[in-house]
Amino acid sequence: MTSSKANGPPVAPAPFAQIADRDLKRLHDYWMERRRDRSMPARADIDPLEIGYILGHLFLFDVLPGPQFRIRLQGSELTWWVGQELTGNLLDVLPQPQLRTLAQASLAGVAALRRPSHWIGNHDLDGVRRHYEALLLPLSSDGTSVDVVIAGIRCRIGEAA
Repeated sequence: MTSSKANGPPVAPAPFAQIADRDLKRLHDYWMERRRDRSMPARADIDPLEIGYILGHLFLFDVLPGPQFRIRLQGSELTWWVGQELTGNLLDVLPQPQLRTLAQASLAGVAALRRPSHWIGNHDLDGVRRHYEALLLPLSSDGTSVDVVIAGIRCRIGEAA
């Protein structure tokens, strides 16, 4: 991963050993356990009841051709963070252009590389100071192409930029 995204704020990937949030670390460990000897687990390997500790901070994105991303699930804490409920919609409807660009680039990277990504960010996006830690985990039903991305995001909003 690079240290910046086109048309977006700089984003530095952090090593997985440095996951700061305890629940994101648990989610990463759960994903690793579920993948077994494969490069990534399938959606069927993930039991929402086993990750209830972080459901309010999760997005589940279906990966569509393009790639485009449909929001299959949006946790309640993330509804607050983005300002509206987006479940069932394409990511394109996210009204904040900088946040949308950052999310699109991050998801596309995970889908193309077929491996997890982890970031800790502190950026002004769309006039709002956003502090976050994000863990993106690919899922694959065929073991090769990514068809779902789990995004665990711990966030807080600071003062307007």
